[in-house]
Amino acid sequence: MRQYFTTFVLIRGFFIALLGSAFIYLHHFNFSVAWIDTLLGIASLYLLLKSNTKVWFVSGAFFALLWFWWITLSLIHYTMLWATPIVLLMIMLTYGAIFASISWISTKLGKYLTLHSSLLTPHSSLFTLHSSLLTPHPISQIPRTFSIKLHPPLLF
Repeated sequence: MRQYFTTFVLIRGFFIALLGSAFIYLHHFNFSVAWIDTLLGIASLYLLLKSNTKVWFVSGAFFALLWFWWITLSLIHYTMLWATPIVLLMIMLTYGAIFASISWISTKLGKYLTLHSSLLTPHSSLFTLHSSLLTPHPISQIPRTFSIKLHPPLLF
């Protein structure tokens, strides 16, 4: 089991989910500062994008725990407290699988586009476009002279 989820993966996934959920809990305790919330969210997104699929799965599971724990509160009304951990585990596994599948698809798609597409440079990420898309004509064909006609403003 150690080869699948190490302590580092679990701690990193929990830390990413905690950073991504911090604004909810900080607002609950009346400590909501916009720039702090923004920095925590950007840090969470940065760490998540730099992580592998295993960390994405764990982060998704902990995001589900921190964001959707309230869904199981309805089980109190139906006197089904025994089902609370089962439902919570199902929600965590579902969101973990969603996060892991997004990571897996983006990794495979990024590798495919990097290897098989002329739109991407060989050492770029999925979102870096080749410069020829930005300038479709060679620089030598761009007209060097142009004029701008300025008209005096009408005062009357």
